[in-house]
Amino acid sequence: MSETNTPRPRNRSHLTIQARRPLASYSDAAYRLLGQWLDVDTGLLQEALEAILAGQAYESFRIPKPGRDEWRVILDPYGGLKEVQRRILDRLLYPIPVSNAAHGAVPGRSVVTNARQHLPDAQEILSIDLRHAFPSVRFSRVHSIFRKQVRPLLRKLGPLPTAHSGTLDPVDEVIHLLAGLTTYKQTVRQQGRTTQVYCLPQGAPTSGYLLNLACLPLDGKIYKIIEKNPELNLRYSRYLDDLVVSSPNQLNDEVQKEVELAVVKSDFHLNHQKIARTQAPAPLVVCGVQLSGEQLTAEGGLIERCADMLRNAEAVRNPTAEQKLRRKIRGVMVFFRQVYGQDLPPNIAEPYQQYRTNRQLPEEPETVAQAVAPVTLATEPSNAVELLAQWLDLTPETIAEARAKIQAGEGYESWSIDKGNGSKRIITSPVDQLKDIQTRILSQLIYHIPVSNACHGFVPGRSIVTNAMTHQGATSLINLDLKDAFPSVSKHRVELGLRIGLGRVIKKFGLRFPRPMRDELIALLGELLTVDDQLPQGAPTSGYLLNIAAMSLDKRLFELIQEHDQEVTYTRYADDLTFTCKDGELTTDFLNKLKRVIRRSGFRWNPRKTHRAEVDKGQQIEICGIYVDDDGLRLPRDKMKAYRSILRRAATQIPTGQLDDATKRQIQGVVGFVEMVYGELPRRISEPYQAYLQQHPDARPKRLYRDKISFYPNIMPNP
Repeated sequence: MSETNTPRPRNRSHLTIQARRPLASYSDAAYRLLGQWLDVDTGLLQEALEAILAGQAYESFRIPKPGRDEWRVILDPYGGLKEVQRRILDRLLYPIPVSNAAHGAVPGRSVVTNARQHLPDAQEILSIDLRHAFPSVRFSRVHSIFRKQVRPLLRKLGPLPTAHSGTLDPVDEVIHLLAGLTTYKQTVRQQGRTTQVYCLPQGAPTSGYLLNLACLPLDGKIYKIIEKNPELNLRYSRYLDDLVVSSPNQLNDEVQKEVELAVVKSDFHLNHQKIARTQAPAPLVVCGVQLSGEQLTAEGGLIERCADMLRNAEAVRNPTAEQKLRRKIRGVMVFFRQVYGQDLPPNIAEPYQQYRTNRQLPEEPETVAQAVAPVTLATEPSNAVELLAQWLDLTPETIAEARAKIQAGEGYESWSIDKGNGSKRIITSPVDQLKDIQTRILSQLIYHIPVSNACHGFVPGRSIVTNAMTHQGATSLINLDLKDAFPSVSKHRVELGLRIGLGRVIKKFGLRFPRPMRDELIALLGELLTVDDQLPQGAPTSGYLLNIAAMSLDKRLFELIQEHDQEVTYTRYADDLTFTCKDGELTTDFLNKLKRVIRRSGFRWNPRKTHRAEVDKGQQIEICGIYVDDDGLRLPRDKMKAYRSILRRAATQIPTGQLDDATKRQIQGVVGFVEMVYGELPRRISEPYQAYLQQHPDARPKRLYRDKISFYPNIMPNP
């Protein structure tokens, strides 16, 4: 064979790390790369891996299975590993779409939305349980998920390192490390001998979503069964390992056999003791939720058990046990309100009100509408409104009403706030009904579209602090601002980004639908997410849509950086672009190249907000109001003085019991933000904060608020 026809050698780098368990060690390049993606210190990643290899990463406990003399083993990861897994979930797993059948471990979905898929006319249901679903997903399958699903997304996050000759590809090492960080070591008996395998731990933050991804082939097979039997009008949903197929007609044995065969072919095991077919008029129950005509009700036994728990709560005196019970009751009541709205059944409403009275708990705020609106849909939607309603767990009427308000000019409220330069910023906020729809679109659709690794604004798990931390140790800075970034993103640009980004999402969401309906859906989304042919600055979706629209900008900037002589770090917080380096000075020529790239990408730069700084000239590296140096991050003196003044005023001038919610939220924002920057509260903030808590003990936060703060808080005192 001639030299020109010789096939290129296949890249087998990922095949060289096929060990079905974590490796004893990974390269520094792999740790740095994963640390960059997750915004965590490489030391934490190494510590987590060592704990996993030593079998010390999880604390196990048992909970009884309801109605059976069996126990479910729950594995709770220690704090450092849990934080790493949460970031893996937010950054790398949530952008991967799961089947529309999945309702467990999916943001915005629950056992209630799972049951609603079988309204309004289910007459027979087939319930199937996957036996040992989590342990059956072994390391090799988790590794395959990360390699096939996550790796293609990484190219969009930013430039990837190249493997040096004779070494493993750092990206392949990261994929293998990710599988190790999301599995645990279990001892099993196979073919008469004991062996150790790595599999999904039931209890880890990532396990539920990874199980959904492992079930994608299974969900696809069941959807094909539905397409083969259109006369039965089958509906299918899955809550983790609980599968439910229903029909308004009578199911036949052949369908059951095909579904069971699909489970086996997808490398899962059937729990034959929990396979059941129930036909009306017998109660039709889906994961503890009963189908009652066109409505849902809670299972009778569940109501009685919860009522007994509320009546017995008065006898609990231990403070720790009381806190655990209170959290449990809060979760139970969220479930009941999802099912019933505000009109709770008397046999649960009365003991709950008595419990709150006995515990002297404050009045609860009223909920205007049910947390999840009832859905009445055919299996195959006939238009884009019905399709979107099915995905968002809403009624078509809800979306149609919001659409009508937009067309009538009643979908948004506008007001202005002062900018730092004396001009006004127009805020356009959607009305409550439209805001709820946009929030669901964001969590259930748009978050599945990956954005550049440069993005730190409007990205879950990232913030103004992670944006600044990336530039630690910088000696030269260029900061640019996109002029009128939100208004410059037109409706057409939004639709183009959604058409490209949602393509792969739609393919995995469920049944096929024709191309015209997909075009109609994109147009509907464009109508619901824009106003006056631009992104509304104030809608929950606009920040992430800006990130999607700026993907071409980020890509071109990364390409420019790679061609540059110096090692440049680039991040973007919404419309604020930051470039830094640690060796030498970023030149005017480099700045001019940046401006040309911005213009080519359909944006404009704001000449009044261009900022440059050099440490050698005695200038501070300031990024979005945070000072960055070798020692870490810190806030300007005037801001810290203003924050301390807020705390002192609340501690000395507001009487106990008269602290309003707005001031409480403002102070929680101050404390959470300062703690995010410094890691712990500095003395000049902690002292007035402790005085504030002594004056207002009810204001003591129930959890770390820094986990909730994603954006720079508007907490400066009024002049």
